[in-house]
Amino acid sequence: MPATGGAGSNCTPPASASDLHFVDPTAGMDDPQHGGAYGACAYKTLTYALSHATHQIALQTGVYTPATETFPIVLNGVQALTCKYLTSGSATLRGSTGSTSAAVIFQGTNNALYDCNVDCNTSGVGGVGVQITATGASTATGSGHTISSCDIGKCGGYAIQTFNNINNVAVYTSKMHDSYGGVIFNTPADGCQLVNNSFSNNTGSAGYDIRCGDASAVVTGNGNTNAGTSSGKPTCLSCGNCPF
Repeated sequence: MPATGGAGSNCTPPASASDLHFVDPTAGMDDPQHGGAYGACAYKTLTYALSHATHQIALQTGVYTPATETFPIVLNGVQALTCKYLTSGSATLRGSTGSTSAAVIFQGTNNALYDCNVDCNTSGVGGVGVQITATGASTATGSGHTISSCDIGKCGGYAIQTFNNINNVAVYTSKMHDSYGGVIFNTPADGCQLVNNSFSNNTGSAGYDIRCGDASAVVTGNGNTNAGTSSGKPTCLSCGNCPF
């Protein structure tokens, strides 16, 4: 039987764990009979949704903080967050002040952030926006890790960081800003791409907009910009294909 989601509405939960699940921190409720739509039929927290959804989760516009969520936000398997699904604005994932951890961690095989704002909100050295600790499944489009149309900033460390031996990560049309550095790829970084991103005000003394562990890192890309440099290109260190 459908559950009552509030305000007299009947809620139908997602048919399976792999279906799209919804989170609404204002009107939702964390129980198995919710999650099938925004509003009163949604889950209340992303933390609860991550324990029940195995694929895509849509977030209602709002700011998600450690006051109501468990940080870091950890994506496993093929979990993905969509932060602007049928909404007028993007959801923001805001980490805790002073943290030296990450706001979001990818530890599956095909994780993704779409249209998300990630605010590290940290002065802690090493605080990272998105940390990728497991390699993507393959180089095929949509089969590795994806960060698309996101805004990631205010990080004590890099906005995006991969661990050693992490491959198949694509970052598209995103903004990395106001951090120690933009993106750091550790080797080998096969199948990693940076396309049409913008960088600004990444001001760490040894930080760069784009950095690789060494020149053997096989990172590719094009169309990336930094309006604050004389060339209009991002600052770049060690990557064999600098400046993208």
